[in-house]
Amino acid sequence: MKTKIILIETSDIGARYTAEAVRRLGHEPVFLVNLANYQGDTLQQIKQFEHYQVDTTSIEAMLNFIRLQSWQIAAVTTFLDSRLHLAIQMAQALNVRGLDPALLPFKDKAAVCKLGESFSPPSVSFSKHDIPLAEIESLRKSFPSIILKPRCTAGGIGAREFAASEPISEILGHLNSLEIPNHLQPTEWMAQAFVQGELVSAEGYVKNGVTTILGFTGRRKVGNTESWCGFPYEARMPVLSLADAQSKVVNLMDATGIQNAFFHIELMINAESAYIIDANLGRMGGGGIGEMFASSFGVTPSDIFVEVLKVTLFPEKEMSIFWESAPQVSISVNYGIAREATLLSVTPVTISSEIFSTRILDAGSIAPAMGTNNWAWIGIVGGLEAEVLQCLRDLRLMTDVGCLPVCFALPDASGL
Repeated sequence: MKTKIILIETSDIGARYTAEAVRRLGHEPVFLVNLANYQGDTLQQIKQFEHYQVDTTSIEAMLNFIRLQSWQIAAVTTFLDSRLHLAIQMAQALNVRGLDPALLPFKDKAAVCKLGESFSPPSVSFSKHDIPLAEIESLRKSFPSIILKPRCTAGGIGAREFAASEPISEILGHLNSLEIPNHLQPTEWMAQAFVQGELVSAEGYVKNGVTTILGFTGRRKVGNTESWCGFPYEARMPVLSLADAQSKVVNLMDATGIQNAFFHIELMINAESAYIIDANLGRMGGGGIGEMFASSFGVTPSDIFVEVLKVTLFPEKEMSIFWESAPQVSISVNYGIAREATLLSVTPVTISSEIFSTRILDAGSIAPAMGTNNWAWIGIVGGLEAEVLQCLRDLRLMTDVGCLPVCFALPDASGL
């Protein structure tokens, strides 16, 4: 009987690819999930593999369920920020392979700030029960605006920019207006200087203590919704800020003491400098980044997920040589509609083997307007740039208010 690898929840595109990767490594995948969190292709993919409905926000609930089974477990992992600490704790409790325990402190964004000033813009970390108003006001006087964000969430949950001219009462109101799940430590917050510039991300991994930067992704949003991502992006970055970004990422990973992990580190860059604004340590980037890597390196998405599992669970295994090839320019686009409506159907006019397409929402679901938040996606399309853009131009989104044009971001504009 093959041993099992426990997968706590899944990314939007990752269910099938992760399960295939687990099998290629000689194990059987088992998903612990809350099915109510999924729709579309993601839900259908989960259902193709062994899966169980469990409260994945509770380490006790997951352990109690697993201890009722007669499984031989090889490892526990996740591809979600919100479950990283739980996956580590569960692997430790079961005495099996898991994500690097050195990742645990860095679920809290304040931990990166504590490593040194070079790893974060000026910041104030605090609890809602003890708000340092004087420190926050001092920060606001020094910068045109600040960003207020929860310290243990991902995907921009709860983050909001405040201009220096806005009254402190607006900040206090924001702190008390959000409902953040308890497992994401809703009382812990950070006020950080808002850095102007272009948003990019460093994609890579650390294996046996050695950091490898695979490259940088360019990022674009529609309002508050992540939309366009392009890789590799180094050719579009200023030479000085690229060098600064590379240096800071390597120095950060060295400072963390993490030995084996993928990372997706967000930076703001200008003509000369780079500023780390959010270090997502322990996972590959979300959205369609895994598919984008596959297109860039000429492999399958399952190949990419095998490599992630090697680094994070089986670091004694050798990495594939495809990482050494020169990547082609690929993109991944999260698309939606410009106004809220009920989705009736999505009809692709162009079908191509050169692209990856994942539907996130089911027919009959309300699609928020793009720009509202990071849950406004109807779907994700990834692959080589020309093919993806043609697919997006041809999409037909039928809603209760008629056929609406697809809405997404491009490097220099929004696509409609």
